[in-house]
Amino acid sequence: MVAFDRPGFGLSDRPERGSFPVKRSPYSVTMQARYVEELCSALGIKEVLLVGHADGCLLAMQAAVTMAQKGLVRCVGLALLSANTSAEVVPSPVRLLLNTRLGMSLLRPLLRSEIGEVANRRAWHDHNKLTGHVIALYKQPLSIQGWDRALVEVANTKPDLNQPSVPSLLSALSATPVLMVAGANDVIVPPCRAVAVATELRCCHLKLLPNCGHLPHEESPDALLEALIPFILQHFPHNNLI
Repeated sequence: MVAFDRPGFGLSDRPERGSFPVKRSPYSVTMQARYVEELCSALGIKEVLLVGHADGCLLAMQAAVTMAQKGLVRCVGLALLSANTSAEVVPSPVRLLLNTRLGMSLLRPLLRSEIGEVANRRAWHDHNKLTGHVIALYKQPLSIQGWDRALVEVANTKPDLNQPSVPSLLSALSATPVLMVAGANDVIVPPCRAVAVATELRCCHLKLLPNCGHLPHEESPDALLEALIPFILQHFPHNNLI
């Protein structure tokens, strides 16, 4: 298994504007899809089963299409968790704040305070599982130098994969085996969105996890594995997972 930490997320570097060409922003989904393919090639991986969560599902979908076009790496399936296909990582009100000095000065301390914790709590159905240790882990990316500037870049480069392009992705992936997993109690990406996407994919199996919010891998890992493992073994029995 290989875990890919996208530029601008997790504990990855936050390249500054000016250090890369605007049309090749490392924060864009299309460039990140190329990074996934290049990573596979560098590791000598010829076949992959891609797993994405939330907005990462768009990246997984784009990477699968990119791989099919180039033919260097074969994507044998997709597992999409709490799929967000709205193509909006940063909500519009937050994006407006990010593009003003006053907004940035307000947003930095807010995200590091209890306001940020409230946002995290919305992702969980059972708040008893959201311990102080878990909250601390989710705050770690806010300690990476340039995290706020990267958030601006993510917000501003997202239109390179906008809503009108999602149908073309779904069309290109119509024959790709897909496992769609959603928390039945997800208030961030309601499960009805997963149902809508699943109906557009010919080879898609939808699994709704009861008593689960936006983070099935955190809140319901056992139930997720019960759905994920058979799918992996069916379509990718070589035990290499990215």
